[in-house]
Amino acid sequence: MAPATVAVVVSDPSLREKVARAFDAAPQAWAVSFWDAAPPSADVVVLDDPSAGSGVVFDPSRPERLVDEVQARLDNSRQAALFRAVAVTGMAGAGVTTLALHLASTWAARFETCFLDLDQSWGCAPRLGLGDEVITWSGADESPEALRLAAVPVEPRLRALVAPRAPVKTRRTLLVERTRTEFERLVIDVPTQHRDREVMASLDVVVVVMFPCLPHAHRVARMLPEIKADRTIIVTNRLGPGGETTRRQLEAILGRKVGLELPCCPGLRDAEGSRRLASLRWSRWGYGVKRLARALDTS
Repeated sequence: MAPATVAVVVSDPSLREKVARAFDAAPQAWAVSFWDAAPPSADVVVLDDPSAGSGVVFDPSRPERLVDEVQARLDNSRQAALFRAVAVTGMAGAGVTTLALHLASTWAARFETCFLDLDQSWGCAPRLGLGDEVITWSGADESPEALRLAAVPVEPRLRALVAPRAPVKTRRTLLVERTRTEFERLVIDVPTQHRDREVMASLDVVVVVMFPCLPHAHRVARMLPEIKADRTIIVTNRLGPGGETTRRQLEAILGRKVGLELPCCPGLRDAEGSRRLASLRWSRWGYGVKRLARALDTS
């Protein structure tokens, strides 16, 4: 079992003793401590009052169940957070925003998903038919309610946090952490400016989008060492007939495998012209995006 911090918030001294005895069967790697109030850093909180919070409630009539319930809570939270947030970045014009939006739409079929736009130079608003007066994440304070209100409904179970055009002082890593706790899945459109490398370093997975050409491969190869995520997936977008560059040539320059090849898709241009998302049901491009979503879920 992996190390974990467990905070026990139980006021009754007799109950505290029973909790302590119940944890005699816990793994040695667990750090169990008693608190008057739940600390924000604990992996799991044990409570004696069901109305006091969302932690594990200790049942003194069945103390032997406590360790199993804590372990189940740990397993569920770690599984949910495994690929809860993914950043999509790459060279300008390669289709970063398009892929990020459609990946979010794919996840929204099964999860409550948020698309977080960090690109203040262009952004997602024109792609979604949103006007200049649309609410942005610059107006959201640290409360979950304000963040939810700033997230614009796009499709069932899909919301978008639109980037403001004017410079703001919001720390983007804090915005990412707040958003990923509010939604089951989070897709972040990350531009390649230096200030956003901190965002990519805070995530488990970064998807890098590039054209299937040698100049783009050289530029991406220079960018890859700056990405500190645990896993990087390279996607070549707009693969079409007539090109002589092979996948092997691209991988030789990149120094790693290309994870996914996406073909040209005329339906995307039609959808963007209509300021909407494209249907992914009957295209090879859409099938590839669904493959990417499944790979992130099952890795």
